[in-house]
Amino acid sequence: MSGKTFFRTALLATVMTVAGFAPAAPADAVAADFELQVTWKTLSLSDRMSCDPTGPPRRGGGRGAPSMSYSYECGGWERVNASMSVEGGSPVTPRVRNLGTWNRAARSWDRKENWAGEEFPDHPVFIGTGDDYDLARRPLCTTDTYLRCLTDYLKDNNTVTVRGAFGERIRFAAHLQTTDRNDDRRRHTGTGECKVEDFTDWDEAQVDRYRAGNPRRITILGSYDGRGVCAVRYELVAKRLR
Repeated sequence: MSGKTFFRTALLATVMTVAGFAPAAPADAVAADFELQVTWKTLSLSDRMSCDPTGPPRRGGGRGAPSMSYSYECGGWERVNASMSVEGGSPVTPRVRNLGTWNRAARSWDRKENWAGEEFPDHPVFIGTGDDYDLARRPLCTTDTYLRCLTDYLKDNNTVTVRGAFGERIRFAAHLQTTDRNDDRRRHTGTGECKVEDFTDWDEAQVDRYRAGNPRRITILGSYDGRGVCAVRYELVAKRLR
């Protein structure tokens, strides 16, 4: 074997060896046909007058009095934790954004929290019923579950990006927790929840329909506390990857 022939053979063997050990592209990256940017825009609770406890329970007194009692202030206010997720496809960014901390009670019973404030963002926030609250202005954490946070709470942290194959179903879901739930006799019963979701199957036409110049804006509704309605709005921008 000549020197040139040997060199070509050795070079070919080296290339084949390197190719054999090179990592393969992830299956989901190979299969991705489209990308979605999902921006959680606003949340709101229906306009209603509610009577919520304004302080911790205290011992009652006297014959026939309840062993525990609450002070009440009537008005359209709730203390809210929330979690919003995009399910299906392959995440480019983490799927979940959390507001507050699930099952955490209000830090204070005074209604001094500012929706756009950056103090104690890991606690539920007071919101007035009947108003839309801009989720870009509220510090949210990035995570993979409603039960914990993986990052600090940041403003303008309300967009999730996923990729998928044509024909794939993507689920958009929000889960709100009100921490002032009461029964019809105004007895405090702990927490109430509102779950809302939307499904969309994505084919070529659907992706083209919601391209950057024509985003899809959606409102999803659910009931909470047996008497009210929660609404979460999000916006979709889609683009083809191939």
